Amino acid sequence: MSIESYTNFIQCRENSDKLLTKIDEVLNQSILAPCDILPLRSDKKDEHLLDKHFGIDCIVIKYKETIKEFRMTIQNKTIGYDWWSNKRYWKNNYPNFCQETINAHNTSFERPGEWTYLTSQLIFLGYKNITGDNFDRWVLLNTLSYKLKIDLNGGLEKFGKFYSGSTNGKSAYHVLSLGDFQDCIVDSSDRHTGKQQLTFL
Repeated sequence: MSIESYTNFIQCRENSDKLLTKIDEVLNQSILAPCDILPLRSDKKDEHLLDKHFGIDCIVIKYKETIKEFRMTIQNKTIGYDWWSNKRYWKNNYPNFCQETINAHNTSFERPGEWTYLTSQLIFLGYKNITGDNFDRWVLLNTLSYKLKIDLNGGLEKFGKFYSGSTNGKSAYHVLSLGDFQDCIVDSSDRHTGKQQLTFL
């Protein structure tokens, strides 16, 4: 599968207003509830400094009653239904997600991708429903556990296939299986719905 086809299915850095509202709703069902989301964009075009250089999409403000108890940083990854619901792309009965590794691949502007500078405390993986306006499932990963596990066990190459853009200038990714990171999960939709833990259909 070409990287172009792949990125049509997976919108790794999508940050639309509609889905941010849904992410807000989801997080208020999670262990972070009650909370508010502070998105890090000045408008729809400008990329926030924390997003561009640190992979942080939003700040979650956690409340205890009416008092702001603490804040945490999150990166949002939303996975398209056509991709995650197709078991052809699963590994060990778990759906995949992508980790960007190179920006502007095979150009003079090539630079390290999100993997290098990702410093958010949590990663939100939202598996979209068939209409794309909500999530069928969601997972919160501990970023430190996730990155250290990969680093201490041979790097991204040991965990997933590398997809290089067939067209120069595209980002390049490693495709990873959620099944390899069960020990990095902080919370998930399954824990709140009574479904069998993360079997995904």
